[in-house]
Amino acid sequence: MGSYTLAAGDLNDDGRVDIALAETRDQWVDVIMNTGKRDDPGVPVRYSVKNQELSAITVGDLDRDGRLDVVAVGASSARLLRNIGAGKLAYLQVLPLMPSQSMNTAVLRDLDGDGRLDLAIGYLQTLNPLKYAVAVFLNRTP
Repeated sequence: MGSYTLAAGDLNDDGRVDIALAETRDQWVDVIMNTGKRDDPGVPVRYSVKNQELSAITVGDLDRDGRLDVVAVGASSARLLRNIGAGKLAYLQVLPLMPSQSMNTAVLRDLDGDGRLDLAIGYLQTLNPLKYAVAVFLNRTP
């Protein structure tokens, strides 16, 4: 078993914070809906990220439909999972990344001031010499 990375947000619009969780050596994202009951954490729903070991996960409304989407980042790509309602996810897009040894973090912020969330990923490049870098994907969703 590897380590875990997680992100939290209200994925099913019920007013409670839910969890998107990724085990770094496996190739899946689990979404756990908050039931509001202390003894019932909810049943995880698993989404495959197709041959991708994960290192970071984050949530935010990428397509401006009012629902939080999930971004799962691995060594060679970022997978955008669109929230299609009630916290259910569907693949939206794969963003290729430079091969790296270590993806450290991913954040969604409006980096260019256009009102849309953009994706920034910090990582360690495997090029010689090793160096830290940031990949930025500007959101061009209409």
